[in-house]
Amino acid sequence: MHTRAVHRVVVLAMILAALLGACTGSLYRLDPDAAPAYDVDGAFKKIGESLAAAAYINVYVHRGSGYVPQSIKVSVFLPDSYRLLLAGPMTQDGNVDGMWGWQIDWSRINIDEIHSEGDPIKDNYWVDFGAWGEFDGRPLARMEFGWKGSTGRQQASDFLQAVWAMHLHAKSGELANLRKALFEKHAAEIDKYRDPASRPPLPEDVLKYKVQAESAVKNWRFVDALLPYQRALTVAPWWPEGHFNVALVYGELGLYPEAATYMKYYLRAAPDAPNARAAQNKIYEWEGQSDGGKMRSGQPVFFPTTAPR
Repeated sequence: MHTRAVHRVVVLAMILAALLGACTGSLYRLDPDAAPAYDVDGAFKKIGESLAAAAYINVYVHRGSGYVPQSIKVSVFLPDSYRLLLAGPMTQDGNVDGMWGWQIDWSRINIDEIHSEGDPIKDNYWVDFGAWGEFDGRPLARMEFGWKGSTGRQQASDFLQAVWAMHLHAKSGELANLRKALFEKHAAEIDKYRDPASRPPLPEDVLKYKVQAESAVKNWRFVDALLPYQRALTVAPWWPEGHFNVALVYGELGLYPEAATYMKYYLRAAPDAPNARAAQNKIYEWEGQSDGGKMRSGQPVFFPTTAPR
């Protein structure tokens, strides 16, 4: 081959290698010393928008000789604690054998376990976080959030910055202050209806959510019971049984801070209830659990869809 032709081929190969190397790259380098990109409510809102726009959200679980993505089906914001719960069916050989849940406690996010990359040629951008470890006795890889299309890069970057903002607000103590303020706000709303005679009948929408939540609990689908209970209590904060029942659901899921909060709401709504002593004891029990309890941040927990024998 002619020397000039050889040189042209080498140059083209170098350009191609550079292009291929540029196909993936960091989207946003987190700075632990930078100011948060969003305030708490702005970050929470942006995370919700990003999750709604995501092309896929997977947790990678070891199956056989490799890692298999298990897709998310439910994302539940836990408004009284500003935490996020992700959940989806655990499948094996095409069959669903339970649900997994993954709660994110922003204060426990590790900057060394967050990675953001993109492939501009394929318009595919993703954010990974979570440590390698084991889940239900099986090796665990990571949680992956992905966006595609012309806006994918911006959505991925916005999501990552919002997640990191939540981490910074948690570390600064601002989240703890907001949780306390939210509790007082909701408790004040409940106090308006402490007298049973002052409580209006449950609206039809609340009765609908009640049926949906109770059906989910009956079938051991505790994750699926959360949203109906949340919606019901938004409409009817005076409903004592709703607070009591959702507290038990949170307890079953191992979300003990939320369980204790809602049981406190129950006692504000029904301080003279026959089971008030038992309810207070449950609060003590949940508050005595280690932080994160059964569902530790960043570590998925498996929930069978049938009652234990």
